[in-house]
Amino acid sequence: MTDFFDEKSSAEERLKQRLKIEREAEDIKHVMSLEQGRRFIWLQLTTSGVFSSSFNHDPYVTAFNEGNRNRGLALLNDIMTICPERYLEMAEEARKEQEKNNEFI
Repeated sequence: MTDFFDEKSSAEERLKQRLKIEREAEDIKHVMSLEQGRRFIWLQLTTSGVFSSSFNHDPYVTAFNEGNRNRGLALLNDIMTICPERYLEMAEEARKEQEKNNEFI
């Protein structure tokens, strides 16, 4: 038999978790709604190695790189789940910025 208090605290914990997830989704939407936010997120994705290989001849470096990349992939997954249209906007802005930077080389 379940205890009434256990059920109540479990329901409260589920509510807290749901509210936390909703707040995090709103935070991502807000950051991705700003050009500066998209630029920052793109930097996080690229520096975490999302768009490159993690391989290194040293297996410890590979493991470290994979851990870093995993965090970037989690961020990318959140973006693609919450606001995929903003990802496309961000990628286009990054492409234009890259082209602009290549003009000066």
